[in-house]
This record gives sequence, C-alpha cells and structure tokens, in this order.
Amino acid sequence: MNGLLQDLLCSVKRRARAFAARLLRQVALVFAACLFGLAGLGFLTVSGYLALSAAVGFIWASLWMGLGFGVLAGGLLLVAKATMPRQPIPEAVPEAEVGADTEAAGDTDTLSLAAFTLAFVLARHFTDPDRD
Repeated sequence: MNGLLQDLLCSVKRRARAFAARLLRQVALVFAACLFGLAGLGFLTVSGYLALSAAVGFIWASLWMGLGFGVLAGGLLLVAKATMPRQPIPEAVPEAEVGADTEAAGDTDTLSLAAFTLAFVLARHFTDPDRD
C-alpha cells in the first residue's frame, strides 16, 4: 500500500511540474507579446506625431495627439465601467453583533484545535507504543 501511495504522489508531483512549466511558458510568451506590442504602439505614436507635426506644426500636433489619447482613454474607461457587474453595497453590521460572533468563533476554534491535537497525539501513541 505504501508503494502505491508513493507512486501516486510522484505522479501528482510530475503533473504539477509539467503544468507549472507550461503555465510559466505561456506567461512568458504573453509578457513578451505585450512588451513588443507596447514598443510597436510607441513607434506608431512617434510616427503619427512626426507626420502630424510636419503637416500642422508641433504645437497643434501635440494638442491633437493629446486630445486623441484622452478620448481613447475615456472610451476605454466607459467600456470598462459598462462591463463591470453591478453589486449592491453591503449594509453595515452593528459593532455589538460583530464582537459577539468573533468571540464565540475564537472559543470554538480553540476547542476544535485542542480536540484535534489530542486525537492526533493519541492516534500516534496507540499505533506505535515504543514512540515517545
């Protein structure tokens, strides 16, 4: 039975390592894609600014580029706000109720921990009488 358990644990460990390696590879590829995408966006912005500044001057080019990016940011914020789920704000709980619940829960947790520790120690003692 012990060999079966060890084989099972080794299999789980192998699968976890393979999953972690695959996940790390995917995260690295997404990070690289985002980095190259940002570099491309930067070059696109600079080339657009240079072309616009040659046509209307650098002050007006800066103004139009700033307005364009401001409108783009506002549009993205509106889309993000529209897709967020609407959750009601929870009502405040009176402090008297909060204190009573936490004190009772703390006592129960302490008793549960003591009972579990006692059961664990007794189980170890009765399965191997030579153990201290």
